[in-house]
Amino acid sequence: MILLGVLTAAITVSSVLGLSLKWRDGLVYTVALFTSEIAAFNRFWRFRVFWSNLLMLLVLHLLGLVIVLSMWSAPFGVPKLVWSSALLAEVLVLAIVLWKQMERSKRQRSED
Repeated sequence: MILLGVLTAAITVSSVLGLSLKWRDGLVYTVALFTSEIAAFNRFWRFRVFWSNLLMLLVLHLLGLVIVLSMWSAPFGVPKLVWSSALLAEVLVLAIVLWKQMERSKRQRSED
């Protein structure tokens, strides 16, 4: 339910800002990706290492997104099948990275 509300807000904001279709899709994609990761890892919210890792992943994601969308020249933006496939792949990759980072942090805390 939260994801739906956040996505609606992202679509509204992108429309108000007058973003082109590819940038609007990129904003919605980013919001969907990180909202789902934050919701899935809610048990780690109290750990600073979770938020710092998430911020690092967000910066890398945005850098890659800007590079890809800057080079994309199709008049109708990126096909939704490409967005969907990329979203599934990136959700899995980010989940694995976050999980491994949290497990490593947990081991370090237990050793201290």
